[in-house]
Amino acid sequence: MDRRHFLSLTAASAAVLPSASGAQPLPTNPFLVAHRGLFGKTLRHEADGTVAPKVLNALGAALAAGDIAALEALPVENELRLADPLAALAWSRWKYAAQVKLPSPAPAWDSQELAEEALELYWMALLRDVRLVGIERERVAAEAAAELSKTKTFAGVTPERLFRLPEVPSAQLGYGISMLLWLPVPFGAHTHWQAYKTPFRGQDFLFERAEFDRVQNGHWPVGISRHYSELYYLRTGRDLAEYVRWDFSYQAFLNAANILLADPHRPRAALHARNPYKTARTQNGFVTLGAAELLALVARAADMALRAAWHVKWNVSGLLRPEEYGGLVERDLVPSAQFLKQTMAVKRVREKFGSFLLPQSYPEGAPNHPAFPSGHATVAGACATVLKAFIDPAMPFRFPLEPTRDGQDWGQYHGPETNAGIEIDKLAVNMSVGRQWAGVHWRSDSLAGLRLGEQVGLA
Repeated sequence: MDRRHFLSLTAASAAVLPSASGAQPLPTNPFLVAHRGLFGKTLRHEADGTVAPKVLNALGAALAAGDIAALEALPVENELRLADPLAALAWSRWKYAAQVKLPSPAPAWDSQELAEEALELYWMALLRDVRLVGIERERVAAEAAAELSKTKTFAGVTPERLFRLPEVPSAQLGYGISMLLWLPVPFGAHTHWQAYKTPFRGQDFLFERAEFDRVQNGHWPVGISRHYSELYYLRTGRDLAEYVRWDFSYQAFLNAANILLADPHRPRAALHARNPYKTARTQNGFVTLGAAELLALVARAADMALRAAWHVKWNVSGLLRPEEYGGLVERDLVPSAQFLKQTMAVKRVREKFGSFLLPQSYPEGAPNHPAFPSGHATVAGACATVLKAFIDPAMPFRFPLEPTRDGQDWGQYHGPETNAGIEIDKLAVNMSVGRQWAGVHWRSDSLAGLRLGEQVGLA
């Protein structure tokens, strides 16, 4: 297939994330070599906020052995549990797994690169309530871009391209939110209008040490999210973060498929030029190369993407979550702590929230599995690749729209010209970066997930 029809991450991102190894399980496990940069949420923590090496080693040994009894014996004694570590063993059983190359390792937990990614997340926490359409006009966005642009990771970033993953070029075009998150979704005899319950502005969590420590040890958080009674179309980073808190794995892409197909009984306008049913004289595709197959493949791609992501999370990476990293910054347990504490973003977080912890969008913080790669991003890469194999990327939208400024209705679209391919790519980035807006994933998690997901989709 012509790779130009898929996400086609840029050469610059390929240099950062080369596909280096096959998808076979490794003989060892990252948790067998214990250090502060490993995920440990829900496990018993010591007084200094870290997990004892023997506990991490026990987790690694259980994973390396694939032993459910050993996993059940881990010191996880509270309400929250580890998120399906045994799923990491399912990946190698897929017959196409050997075709999928894994991303290069995540940045080291004590590296300057990860510190710079943390700086981005502190800025995102400060900008969660800014409208993404027109963010470049906000003074705080200009300040964020000015500070981030001085780093190696974000050199040259501008307010217009803030938090948009330039490694996916088409996602830089037009608005920062995909139209596929705004358009009404045909759903059988029903139409789903994409207005959602959104959380109160200024509502953040886990920035107090006691609450943070409670959640790291596996207790339910004390706080809860409060939502406006009215429904709103997605406008802000906080809105995106909430969408990817509650969505099922491939929800956005199932919706996108239904939007793009519009009428599954008359799909020719949406079909890719490669599809033989595009110009067939007597028949339409349905069971094969048509709507039924596309809708099924979106779900299948998401399932395989999650298995691939879980393999890397538990068998290869084990990287700590950003909230855990914030705990190390707070306690001066990571070499970059002094660098970060001198930045404008972290100083403002300290002034606003009273600590150096990374404020989270969710009361429970991150899910209970390692950070790298992002599951949402891996699903996004796989599903977007499948969609663009079926759908004509040049197809325009017949009735484009955008939300009104107050977010409660929609009206005429005022943005630049767009098409299905651009909006699918933006949707993939939105589903990835939405988790960064929440404070639960790193930028490298998003990029590696998109790359891995694209590989799964192609396979």
